[in-house]
Amino acid sequence: MIPFCSLVGGIEPVGVGIGLLVTWGLGLGAGRAVRRVRLERPSWLWGVDGKSAVKFLGWLEQTAFFAAIWLNHPLGIGAWLAFKVATKWNAWTMLGKVPDDLGGDTGTGRARSRAEWAAYVNNRLLIGTLYNVLCGVAGAAAGRWVIRLCACQS
Repeated sequence: MIPFCSLVGGIEPVGVGIGLLVTWGLGLGAGRAVRRVRLERPSWLWGVDGKSAVKFLGWLEQTAFFAAIWLNHPLGIGAWLAFKVATKWNAWTMLGKVPDDLGGDTGTGRARSRAEWAAYVNNRLLIGTLYNVLCGVAGAAAGRWVIRLCACQS
């Protein structure tokens, strides 16, 4: 066994640690990935921001995906995605209830603004969620690779 592995209690904790570091390290790029959404927020939405809560939720989501993959519990991923869609569904019902004086001078402008907002919110959700899943997959793969590497050298 590699000396470091014996210090931390075996190969498994090393794999988990490396996997979490990879997951969280890749997670640092989530904001950059989500900002690649080409649609712009409607100008009247620029004052709305909740970045700290969104970042924390993304970190929790990456960790949960890593744990579900590591522990071979795909149902955990499915349950989280179902919960996320249910909560977003409630939030999306509000998209059509934007006050009439926001988003444009004409009915067409306001309708376009609501459609752009809906597309913006939906695209950010999809990109952010997929990115977090991929972070969890990459972390689990890296952790398992380290375990195999340590096992081969012992």
